[in-house]
Amino acid sequence: MNSAKLQAISKYGAILSVVGTAIAISAFVVLGPNSLNSFIALILGFLAPLCGFFFIGMIFYDDPTYHVWGEEFMRGVAWHFGSLMGWALIITASNTLPATAFTVLGLPALTALGIVLVMVGIRQATGLDLKVQTESGQLLQLIMGTIAFGFLALYVVLTGIGGWWVFAAYLVSIPVGLAGRRRLKQRYPEAL
Repeated sequence: MNSAKLQAISKYGAILSVVGTAIAISAFVVLGPNSLNSFIALILGFLAPLCGFFFIGMIFYDDPTYHVWGEEFMRGVAWHFGSLMGWALIITASNTLPATAFTVLGLPALTALGIVLVMVGIRQATGLDLKVQTESGQLLQLIMGTIAFGFLALYVVLTGIGGWWVFAAYLVSIPVGLAGRRRLKQRYPEAL
């Protein structure tokens, strides 16, 4: 398969993903609370954003101007999977967050999109590659840990185990941790 065919498949895949997402949103709006019983809406609500991250990433990946966007949209597939797992755990254990089409499928897609946009912003602001094998991989691990603990803090709050002060403490710990990392890097540059 040559490059032109792969680029055409990517474009058609991206278009179909956007159309599938629009159909799923329309089904959720029209069917309302019963939309979780619609097989087509569930399949499109799950697969369309997932495929959208991949195919849009493929389109941007080959363009030198948008290469970072392409890489991060392709990573969005993993972020989407992680978001699905995180929100599923929170929704099933929480009485305060009902299982609706938006919370089951919309929140993970929006969370993954938000993470992709933040990662693009970090990469463009710092100029780092954010690959595990590089020196900037430590920052990537810090970001992944921050996301995982964010889901844990939301879980603790929304299931009633702890109060909102747990989430507030989590939010305060992020800049404190980044400042501590920066301070350690200044003091011991070879260690970090």
